Amino acid sequence: SKQFLHFVHTKENLDTRTVDLSDMNKLSMHGEDGSSDKTALPVENTEPLLRNRMQGPMRVAEVLVNAFSDPTKQRTPPSSRKTQHVRLITIGISHFCEKVRWGLDLIESDPDSSLYYTEDAHAPGLAAFSTTDASNNTVSATPMVVYEKTGEEVVLVDSVVILQELCPFLYPARYKDDILALEENLGRELGSTVRCLCYHYLLDPDHFDLLSNLCTANTSKVESILFKKMLPHGLDKGMRKSMGINAESAKDSRDAILKIFAEISDRLYGKTYLFGDVFTAADLCFAALVSPFLLPPELASMMGFHKLQDLPLGMRELYDQLIDTPAAQH
Repeated sequence: SKQFLHFVHTKENLDTRTVDLSDMNKLSMHGEDGSSDKTALPVENTEPLLRNRMQGPMRVAEVLVNAFSDPTKQRTPPSSRKTQHVRLITIGISHFCEKVRWGLDLIESDPDSSLYYTEDAHAPGLAAFSTTDASNNTVSATPMVVYEKTGEEVVLVDSVVILQELCPFLYPARYKDDILALEENLGRELGSTVRCLCYHYLLDPDHFDLLSNLCTANTSKVESILFKKMLPHGLDKGMRKSMGINAESAKDSRDAILKIFAEISDRLYGKTYLFGDVFTAADLCFAALVSPFLLPPELASMMGFHKLQDLPLGMRELYDQLIDTPAAQH
């Protein structure tokens, strides 16, 4: 439409004087990609979001994103046994979303499970339109899953809550408390630091094209255009502000990552898995949270990324420093 063409081609429509893009990021950038509170609360216990603060171009963006998305769309079940559909709402290049995606891949591949899922992927800053709609305007965090249980719609946020509910086999009873403790620690100490460090490098204007491609690899064309147009006109500053990203926090994050890798390497000495002789949520959690800068081939391919050399220098240096450690090899 004329309104859309004017929106994506006019810088003034994206000026932060018109709309504070940091407010938009508060809807989708904190905690586990959204909530500033790491505790997963029932949807009915969370405060409604003030969506009326999204004015002007953000309103246009909301209309466009919703117009070109179909939350009811379900792919064909992989087999006749797969009868329970789960909608997974994600944002691009999110390690927390990858954690849940991996868990759902595992349960879907189980021939005895009835579950299959569809991913509803969005660009960072634009997922809030889907998450708030799915949660009756109360929750904006990703990853989020929506499915039916005993005839009622269930909405879950927080990767730990989602995996416990849908992938309980990842929490063997003997180690469950220890797994949850490590998972919580990794989410707090590793999840935020990896995000801070990676975005610190990727939010450099020299890497906007790479960041846009990584963040919109699986989104709609409309969201890809919106993200690329918004990024240099306030979204980048909003992302840095909302996630507390600067040179000092990036350095602290790098130090924390090196420390955690040393600790995980020590834990894995002479062992195949972090707990016992079986793959658990702890192994999945660590691998998923470090995936943005280790970029295993499977994840890189899914994001349309092909050459390690295309990463910012700081991320390549960290990769080279860590790739041969027991933790990275794990």
